[in-house]
Amino acid sequence: MKLEVPLAVPAARSGLKMGLPGARPNVVAAGPLEAVQKSSAGSRAVGPFTVASTSLSTRISLNLAHADPTGARPGRHRSGRPQLREALTGHFSDHHAFLLAQMLSHVDDLDHRIAIIEGHLDNELAPFSDELARLDEIPGIGRPVAAQILAEIGTDMTRFPTAGHLASWAKLSPTVQESAGKPKGSAATGRGNRYLARALGEAAVGASRTHTFLGERYRRIVRHRGKKIALVAVGRSMLVIIWHLLSNPNARFIDLGPQHYDNRGNTERAIRRHLNALHALGYTVTVNPAA
Repeated sequence: MKLEVPLAVPAARSGLKMGLPGARPNVVAAGPLEAVQKSSAGSRAVGPFTVASTSLSTRISLNLAHADPTGARPGRHRSGRPQLREALTGHFSDHHAFLLAQMLSHVDDLDHRIAIIEGHLDNELAPFSDELARLDEIPGIGRPVAAQILAEIGTDMTRFPTAGHLASWAKLSPTVQESAGKPKGSAATGRGNRYLARALGEAAVGASRTHTFLGERYRRIVRHRGKKIALVAVGRSMLVIIWHLLSNPNARFIDLGPQHYDNRGNTERAIRRHLNALHALGYTVTVNPAA
């Protein structure tokens, strides 16, 4: 698990003196790494309190030690760290150390519990390793999202005769509401399985940023219909792909590429134009690809 730590937390853990009026000085740090000390047993000491794990404090200390002296964040022109260090200049009392020790202990306990749950999930998903690997090949779908999708729809696709049935059950099928030839309503697809919708939405957002068939599909739709409709359309396309992969154990995902629409559209448009011209002349034509 990757834990993102806010910038204000490393500053407090590094022993920077906190400016509270009337606070009794307990630790006065001459450098950014002196307040978080490692004992010989591998624990970290914060004032008079000790927390058993050193991984989080070590990471924070290293981040401060290798920080850009100019205070600029990567890719941005900011000078936030010098002002933050100056704002935290003051005293670090026993009370601050106690609260900080409790927070560090809570974070370590959560990390331990998350590791236990992830290990249990890995054991439960072991029989479905092949399905997870094939779903993981779809752009935007990683192993966690693939596991969530399998948990919601299962692996037996015989209950859905076609991919359209699965999309309809998930409430991802397009709807048309008209009255007297005029569109009515918001064209919403309805309320389906919210957990499946959340997983597909996350996957669709990831796929929209890729240089793939699904990414190009998103970009073509978003220009005319907006982001929400484009994400629903990509999510439905993903569900159709998933149905085919789970229906056939030997099926593998092959990306058609971002140029698929251009290569296919020009040919099909020309075929339709010629067929319409022949139909207007009273001919019925069957088109077969040349050998």
